[in-house]
Amino acid sequence: MKFFMLNGWAYKAKAVIDHILIDPHLPDNFWTTPIRDCTTEELEKWEGLPFIITFGDHFSGYCLNREARDRPTLLHASNDLAEVIKCQVSLGCCDQSMNRLELIGGDFK
Repeated sequence: MKFFMLNGWAYKAKAVIDHILIDPHLPDNFWTTPIRDCTTEELEKWEGLPFIITFGDHFSGYCLNREARDRPTLLHASNDLAEVIKCQVSLGCCDQSMNRLELIGGDFK
């Protein structure tokens, strides 16, 4: 895992590609906590930030965007990482001017 910074928040993830976190370390109960029960801090840190979870050779792109009230929204899934990234970018999930994740130590991908 590597550390990245965005807007004063620190994130731990396997990598960042095209401003998208790959396999980020997520808060406890991230998948099961309804958005209305998230803390202000959790929402400030995670809302609108795209990320991808890998399962072997399968990639699932998510965003906590309030389309689903009780979990992050699955935006696209595929065996092609580039396809998932392209989908997230085309859906406007990756505002290139905002999502400037900076690597803190290690290699930037």
